[in-house]
Amino acid sequence: MFAFFANLKDAWALKGGCITGTSYVAIYTLDLAQIFPTSPTPMPPMLELIEVTGVLLGLLIVFLSAKLLFNNNALNSVKSSRFLRRIDLLYLLFGIALIISIVVYSTLSAMGIAFI
Repeated sequence: MFAFFANLKDAWALKGGCITGTSYVAIYTLDLAQIFPTSPTPMPPMLELIEVTGVLLGLLIVFLSAKLLFNNNALNSVKSSRFLRRIDLLYLLFGIALIISIVVYSTLSAMGIAFI
């Protein structure tokens, strides 16, 4: 469904593609850099290949979404007021806070730190 709306060049879908691709790149890169807790056994080569492929696909999604968003003036075709731009900024900040919270919670849970 996401691809359908991106094909229609809807601005929200293209913005979502940029955010989604960036999220994939960030999470897979952090995992490959062993920022998250690791198991005593090394990462299997197939899993490492899948994560590297995920990083490359995430970069491709970001590139293509940004290209469509700016080259086809999808952003300019949507008239938005200052209020809507502020709402977009609030959504972005909320999304970033949510992502950080999920990563911290998952990391602490994997380390065995209990939450009340």
